[in-house]
Amino acid sequence: MTSSTPLPYIETPLVPSLYLSELTGANVYLKLELTQPSGSFKSRGLGNLVYKTITGKNTAVAPHLAHTPTGSFPGAPANYYHFFSPSGGNAGCATAYAARQYLQKCTVCLPTTSNPLMVDRIRKTGATVVVYGATIAEADAHIRNVLIPSCKEVAVYCHPYNDTLVWEGNSTVATEIVKQLEPHLAAAQFTPPPSSLTTTSNIQISSKSLEVPQQSATLPTPSTSPKFNSVSSSSVSNLLPSPNASSLCLASNNIPPPSSSSPSLSSKVIAICSVGGGGLYNGLGIGFSLAGWSDVSLVAVETEGCATLNQSINAGGKQVEIPAPKTIATSLSTISVTRETIDYAMGSRPTSFGPLPCLNESSSSSLLSSSNSNASPTGKTHSLVVSDREAAEACIRFAHDHKMMVEAACGTALAPLYNGKIKEAFPNLSKDDTIVVVVCGGTSVSWDILKGYSETFDIPF
Repeated sequence: MTSSTPLPYIETPLVPSLYLSELTGANVYLKLELTQPSGSFKSRGLGNLVYKTITGKNTAVAPHLAHTPTGSFPGAPANYYHFFSPSGGNAGCATAYAARQYLQKCTVCLPTTSNPLMVDRIRKTGATVVVYGATIAEADAHIRNVLIPSCKEVAVYCHPYNDTLVWEGNSTVATEIVKQLEPHLAAAQFTPPPSSLTTTSNIQISSKSLEVPQQSATLPTPSTSPKFNSVSSSSVSNLLPSPNASSLCLASNNIPPPSSSSPSLSSKVIAICSVGGGGLYNGLGIGFSLAGWSDVSLVAVETEGCATLNQSINAGGKQVEIPAPKTIATSLSTISVTRETIDYAMGSRPTSFGPLPCLNESSSSSLLSSSNSNASPTGKTHSLVVSDREAAEACIRFAHDHKMMVEAACGTALAPLYNGKIKEAFPNLSKDDTIVVVVCGGTSVSWDILKGYSETFDIPF
């Protein structure tokens, strides 16, 4: 592998949502992570872990190498590494896609409760799928205790969310948002300067200064092209603004360039994501800090059956565990969020957060300069909790409004906009404020699943 090795994820679109903007009264944008190769944002974090290992850029590779067989050789030829992923679905799918891209082996261990759609999707990547245990924790134990010890290749363990390389990859969601959103913010704040161009009413052109060519019955050939009287440069310059004019360009082309500092706004910038183990939330915190956007407010949304971040915050920072989380948003169904997620949400910057380099080390963007790497945490985190019904309803309404299907974990992030809880968290929302929702994706969704939500929760379909 060389420095030209392609990354295992893509830059995803940031698009405005007219429906949600009208509903909330703010400017709502959607970060469409469902367009990633694996169908979710997990392509960034797990893809980064695989990419850094394959290319030899993983300086912390030792903790990931669970078992190195005797006689292993340097480099990364095909099938040299074997990546192992305990997963509820999306993390395993992302790991499998990345391993396939780099011609490496992958085994994903899923609990018996996994969606058959996800099992089939992972198998189609060529990865080995093992279905074991009633929970992700049991699947994880099976990988560590049984599958990895019997591996013949260099085994690499891939935690679905609690890993600094995963957070680093996920941070690119935030740095992309900064790059994509800044022109919109700049345009919204831009006031066209008074034009010094002479109006046409003050311009007098003599009828003799320009002679219109005689009309020809036939189209002119190159040798008989129409002839215009020449106009001197001095006469043209009289039609232009003077050198002392305040601006020499039209307002539509005079949008200030993006800057690497936090936007100086009288309005708010709010980023919303769903939270399971905290990998995406951690990545957003890192990314916005690296970009110098210290005033962004993060909204972390969980479902009632697995709201471990919300409960940990209410417990004063104690790490609360839910031994048997229960929710239709199975991708969020973890026993607890990471310790770093709790610390960051409560206003401190965990040392393990960084400074972290950008995934694309060749980037020269000032947004990721070392001067920003020790930035303080972003603006206050708002922890919101929604019901399974609200998450399901958001999935159905989003499909109706935007013609895109998302799974319940993604509906969890969208729910506060549909049910009005975002206005409760930010009571003074206005058309000058900006909301970005990370449409995290997920492939455990189908038309039949949405219809099932409609029937279970009595939601109009």
